Amino acid sequence: MRKFLLLLLIAGVCNVKEPKLDGAYENVRNAYSDSTFPMYDTSLFHNIKIFRNGYWISITFRDLLAFKCYGGTYRIEDGKCIQTCNFNSFDSAAVGKADTLDYNLEGNKLSLEEFAAIDKYKVKHFKDEYLKANSTLALANSSLEGIWKLKNQQMGDTKNFGNMEDGENISEIKMYVYPYVAWAQYNLKRKKFIGAGIAAYQFDGDNLNEKYQFITYPRVLDMEFSITMLSSNELMQVGFQQTFKETWERIK
Repeated sequence: MRKFLLLLLIAGVCNVKEPKLDGAYENVRNAYSDSTFPMYDTSLFHNIKIFRNGYWISITFRDLLAFKCYGGTYRIEDGKCIQTCNFNSFDSAAVGKADTLDYNLEGNKLSLEEFAAIDKYKVKHFKDEYLKANSTLALANSSLEGIWKLKNQQMGDTKNFGNMEDGENISEIKMYVYPYVAWAQYNLKRKKFIGAGIAAYQFDGDNLNEKYQFITYPRVLDMEFSITMLSSNELMQVGFQQTFKETWERIK
């Protein structure tokens, strides 16, 4: 009988699911573990971190100026969050590498802890606390929620980053996790970060509105696009008086 109960207990422990990180989180506190001083002032700098379906992005900014932007893919394993970096605005050497973070998610509160090298000689223990973002306004249509990858783009006479060096190897992903949408452009082959943006968004099934808190380019903060769903996993986005057209495919 005791052996049977022990087996049931072990089976129960093995079947415990890791809490799902999906969501957009706003940083409310940050510090080195050996200091009471913050890494940056959250009243001046804003950090938003988004997790969705195995992808993540973190953008720290102030007054529309980027302080730090990086992201990639992640997985949850043995109570740890393992993040692989696909782009990094301040350290290209981090691209392709993975960091292991301790995390704790309780309700709408998320804490993350990691060790990271801040120069060649020091390793610091970072502690971040986040609250899940929310909005008083309900999302009218959730069809865009998820991870999308740019398939085709035309801006005026330019197609698919044809005006950029090594444009054929530039990727762009877009993450819709209400109330935020975030995008990033990067060249994984060259480990080069190109641009990013994060905005509050609303979608009614036909029209997409993005109100940017940070964007590298274009410096337009309030954008309107018409959306045509070509299928459940593909859409066309048109804006700027029909001069800007993109086709996106859902990847997660």
